[in-house]
Amino acid sequence: MTDRIKRIAARLFEVPTVGWRGIAWRLHADRFAALDASGSLRYSGRFNLGLDLYSADASFAALYLALNAEAALAEVIRNVDPVALQDLEGRRLSEVSCELSAVLDLRSPQGFGVDADLLLHDYDYSLSHAVAAAAFGQGVEAILVPSATALGDNLVVYPSLLQPGSRLTVVASRTPRLRRRPG
Repeated sequence: MTDRIKRIAARLFEVPTVGWRGIAWRLHADRFAALDASGSLRYSGRFNLGLDLYSADASFAALYLALNAEAALAEVIRNVDPVALQDLEGRRLSEVSCELSAVLDLRSPQGFGVDADLLLHDYDYSLSHAVAAAAFGQGVEAILVPSATALGDNLVVYPSLLQPGSRLTVVASRTPRLRRRPG
């Protein structure tokens, strides 16, 4: 980790946490429950450290939600390999009611000296991993960040850090048809 990334991550300790209530969306494989973040432990995402790159002691799960359904769909679609479109099958779109006590609002990353393009880089997650590790180490329940899709914002929840009184409740789920049926 470069000194610049360390300095940026250290600035997060100056950003106050806020309470956040609202509706968020998740497009997830139907083999996972809407609030199951266990899949994120297998692989690192933009704002979680997975076992593919980090030790068990350093890894932590994250539940990736979007503040609108369009961004939830786009976040998955932009990561599907075009030759593997069948990966879009068997997905559920879940609406989640969120009541959180300690959220770090990073939707304007310029406010803590970060270019949004660096934070949302398509391939280099070193900055977003440092931000996630700092936020998780600080004990925040979630972070609000811009979506890499440019269609809204995301709420990244750290389920193991939910405080008493905070809750995530599935309001509804549905199965979208994201591919034409064969023949």
